[in-house]
Parts: sequence; structure tokens; C-alpha cells
Amino acid sequence: IDGQRTTVVLSSAYSAVQYTEQLLRTVFKDGPEVVSPFLFAESVANAAAAQIAIATGAKGRNATITQREAGILTAVGRGAAEVASGRADVSLVGGVEEMPPLLHAMLDRFDSLARPEGSGGEVARPFDRHRSGFMAAEGSAVLVLEEESRARARGATIRAVIRGFAGAFDPTAPRIGWGRGHATLSRSLRRMLDHAEVSPRDVSRIVSGASGAIAGDRVEALTLQEAWDGLSLPPVLTPKGVLGQYGGGFLAAAVLAATDPQPAATAGFGERDPELDLAPHDGSPIAATGPTLVTSIGSGGSASWLLLEGPS
Repeated sequence: IDGQRTTVVLSSAYSAVQYTEQLLRTVFKDGPEVVSPFLFAESVANAAAAQIAIATGAKGRNATITQREAGILTAVGRGAAEVASGRADVSLVGGVEEMPPLLHAMLDRFDSLARPEGSGGEVARPFDRHRSGFMAAEGSAVLVLEEESRARARGATIRAVIRGFAGAFDPTAPRIGWGRGHATLSRSLRRMLDHAEVSPRDVSRIVSGASGAIAGDRVEALTLQEAWDGLSLPPVLTPKGVLGQYGGGFLAAAVLAATDPQPAATAGFGERDPELDLAPHDGSPIAATGPTLVTSIGSGGSASWLLLEGPS
């Protein structure tokens, strides 16, 4: 790749937790003058994006998005804008997260995680009446974005084409939770569809960021239903029921789902929530070949949507 024409846009909700923990442990135990400067350089939020740039030789714009659950789709949208505007030939976009014991314990302290059930195990239940929280995940995924003609010229396998992106903010959300501003979010979602000249009826499937979070799944479901304004929703896929919250698995699953004629049934779903009145995909074949809507509403108020379609 041409490093000068390659950008990196990565998202991370909690950054390099292990380096941060080590840095702070040293500060409190031995004093700040003992801390290695290398610990700080690796504890900042943009450490992962910097490492990708070093490894690939990317010397264009380098940005890190910290919008919690919504950040990974925002990273894709920002990277696509770099290519569409002509500022870059290639954008490396995605998300990265680690889940060390300290972070897992913190999420558990805030009652964010799925509770153990009768069998003793935790189960994430997206949109389910008995959902109790999400499964914490870690990992990374990075996509290569470029103009379709450029990808075809070099013989690349094209997984999906980006047709639209939008972001919004729910002002009713607290800093560490979800709000009830689904009406505001749904208007932003409809504007994105209108701008892309896509009717809700044209959307063949929705890859939802629902994770089993009680309030998060509520605002996600109500936003979708209001945006569809009485129309039946297309099949709603919820990969976080298997892949968990955070990390890059959700983005990778969304890209693959854009062209999958028979995605799997939703893991963990057993009973419809009467408040949401939304049953996720049951595993039956999806005949429609229209665009795929990918959604992610983050705790703290950020929201983002991506519109994908299969290669022509």
C-alpha cells in the first residue's frame, strides 16, 4: 500500500486496560517517579491505531474513536469518508478491545453483565423478556476500505459495499447508561435511509447491536420500530448473543451477514418482551437481497448506523 495515502480509524471503548492498570499500580505502590514512560505510551486510547500504522506503514490520518458500543461503526463511517473525499486511497478501520479481570469485575460491579441462570452459566438474551445483561468479549477486527474499482483492479475479494452511514446522540442518556431518546434517534436513522434513497421496505435484514442489556435493547428496539413507522421489520439478527459485547466480532459478523442467505437463529432468545414486541431472527432463509442495516446504540448516548449491500 501507499503509506501516505492510507488512513487508520480504530475504535476502543476502554483502551489498553492492562497497561493502564500496571501504570496506576506502580504509581500507588512505588510512586510516580518509578513509572516507566513506555507504560504511558501504551496505555493511551490511540495505542492500538498507532501500532497498526507502524505495522502497515500507514502514514495518513490516524484517528481513534471512543464512543463505547457505537464506536466501531463510527470508525467505519469515518474511514469511508476519508476514501470518498479523496483524502485516502485505503482506510484501515475497525475496533479492538481487551477484557482483563479488572475490567470484567468493574462491569460486573455495575450490574452490566448477564446474571448466572439455573444451570450456573450466564446467557446473553438479546431482546428477550428475561435478559439480564451482556456477555463481555474481547478481540479485534480490521477492514480494508477502498473504492470498488480499485479493489476489483487488484483482484480483491469484496465482502460488502458501504452505501450509507450516520451517527446521532441521545441527550437523555446518562454517562454510563442508555436513555429513552428513541424518537430522536429514529429521526436520524430515517434521514440516513432517505439520503441513501432506501425505503425501510427495501432493507432486507437488520444486524442489530442488541446484546442482552436491559435498557440498551429497549432503546434499540423502540428506535427501529419508530423508524419503520408501523411497517413490519425485516429479519433482525443479533450476533452479540454469541459473540458478546465489545471487540471486533460484531463488525465482522455484520459484514458477513450482509450476503448470507441463511444466518443462524438468535442464540438465547426464548420469550418475547411485551414492552418491545420484537422477536429476532429465527434462522429461516432470507430471500430478500436488499441493503443490510447495521445498528449500534452505545451507553452514554452515542448511536451509529451503517448501510451495507452485497457486491454487484
